[in-house]
Amino acid sequence: MGAKKKISVYALSAISSVALVSSLSVSGAPRAEAALSQCGTNRACAWWDQNYSGTFGYWTSSQSYLSGWNDVISSTMNHRSGDIGWWTDAGYSGLSMIYGPGVGGYYVWPHIAENSISSVYFY
Repeated sequence: MGAKKKISVYALSAISSVALVSSLSVSGAPRAEAALSQCGTNRACAWWDQNYSGTFGYWTSSQSYLSGWNDVISSTMNHRSGDIGWWTDAGYSGLSMIYGPGVGGYYVWPHIAENSISSVYFY
């Protein structure tokens, strides 16, 4: 009887996880293609708001401190042919997220990048 109870708890947990993932993917907003089109070739791009919206900015070289952009970024895109690193602290320090070409995302708290990016490095 103990084994059956254990299996039921695991099954319920698995079903709950599938339901949560399904609800997240259904409620997720589609990519904002118009905003993504702002990000031209050979740029690291950022937006103040999620879903590639709000104030837009871009960089074509490494920046050890994102003046005017420190801790306000909620969406990023790498539109380069090489990798970039987004860093949570100035001087390419703290936690990092390395993005390959064509990779981007938008962040919701408690994600480490939500309003925490302070520098960007071009590899």
